[in-house]
Amino acid sequence: MSSSQINNIKFLFKDSFVYGGASAISKAFSLIIFPILIKNFTVSEYGTLDFLSALSSFLLIFLIFGQDSNVARFYYDFQTDKEKKDLISQSLFFQLLFSFLLIPFLWFNSEIIIQYFFNNLKINVYFKIILIQIPSLILINFSQNILKWTFNKKKFLIISLGYTFIQTIILFLIVNFKKINIIDYLLMNCILSYIFGIIGLYFTKQWLTIPKTFNIIRNTFSFSFSYGIICIITSLLPTLERSLTLNILGTHSLGIYATSIKIAMLIGLLVNAFQTAWGPFSLSIFKEKDTIQTYNLVLKFYTILLVLSIILVSTFSKIILFTLAPIEYQNAYLYIFTICLSISIQSIISIFEIGITYSKKSYYFLIINIITILCSFLFMNLLIPYYGIFGLINAVLFTQIIKLIITYIISQRVYFLNWEINQVSIILILTFCFSFFLNIYNFYFSINYTIYYILFFCLFFSIITIYYFISKNEYKFFKIYINKHFTKKLFK
Repeated sequence: MSSSQINNIKFLFKDSFVYGGASAISKAFSLIIFPILIKNFTVSEYGTLDFLSALSSFLLIFLIFGQDSNVARFYYDFQTDKEKKDLISQSLFFQLLFSFLLIPFLWFNSEIIIQYFFNNLKINVYFKIILIQIPSLILINFSQNILKWTFNKKKFLIISLGYTFIQTIILFLIVNFKKINIIDYLLMNCILSYIFGIIGLYFTKQWLTIPKTFNIIRNTFSFSFSYGIICIITSLLPTLERSLTLNILGTHSLGIYATSIKIAMLIGLLVNAFQTAWGPFSLSIFKEKDTIQTYNLVLKFYTILLVLSIILVSTFSKIILFTLAPIEYQNAYLYIFTICLSISIQSIISIFEIGITYSKKSYYFLIINIITILCSFLFMNLLIPYYGIFGLINAVLFTQIIKLIITYIISQRVYFLNWEINQVSIILILTFCFSFFLNIYNFYFSINYTIYYILFFCLFFSIITIYYFISKNEYKFFKIYINKHFTKKLFK
């Protein structure tokens, strides 16, 4: 292993810890407030809140319309600060202008939208609060991205951690005096969003000017348009999952599914940490000679870490739910292993997408995501009516597997990289087989021994991993790195 590879891995570890770690801690705060929410809301109310949250995320991504990807892609192409300021400023003004045009339309048609999903006009109030909050979320997302891509770590941490930290503190204080309802929760989030949106705008003010033209947005529109459609389709999947679950199974099942996703977010902490750092890291070493060797090393270690994390989260999920949640939520643990696997596969897909990013043929992302959403819609309609939540989680898993295969094939065709996928494929196939067996067992039989099967698989996978999937040089490097940077500091 060359010195440049070692330096690259160190760089990824460092950025994963700072930028990804901040994102992971932010997600962790949402796990902290999870017990408060489920103790104050019924399963159906929690399902409603989860659907509105997914709808809010979809609207946010729709209004951003690929501009975050646009800035990330072309920021390093411009040489002068003036060009970079023009790119960033035009992007922000475009997003805000789009939101100010669309939100009034949604406001005046909110009753029609809510009537379609819920047939309960009381929820219309919740939806209008979310619409008011959207511009502030645009500012927060914008400032986080700019601070990340300009490597302004301190301010990035304030925005990323401050919002969720204060949200958690306020929520703890409120529940000591009154039983919180959905309106209280949404209004609190709305006010906090505007506070941190303004702070984020202040932190990035040196990159902002008043645009005189939109020439950069116009010249890069084909790229941002493709990514905008891609992001919209990608964000549509969670909304589609919840919409079909709501219409076919009802708000109670949606609440159970939302609870499973919340516990599965524990693996999302790792995924968010990695993905936040992967973008800048993968592009920054693009021109180096041993880039693919570094990529393969990252792919292998990351896949192993993901699967071990899936096993860990799944093993303790039942204990977590029995400790934190009322009894009506506790069957949610049955679905966590498969949900974690789907999240992990989606994360691995982002690694293989680098070839398409290099080729600058972003329309391939559009093709992949259209196929993905069609497969998702097909599998969900086939499986949910017969197998309920088990049908839903397996529909999502099958969709992600198909997306992984298609992404790899297209990426290799447009920009060939010498990926070493045999070992990673074996790891994922073994994990999928275990997930499939687990779902059949839980659906048709009793659930008393599930935890023992997970522990058995953990032992089996660990032995296979140590003696086969990791080469001696890789294991030696990893051991030296851990001893040097973690063990010595721990016992210093």
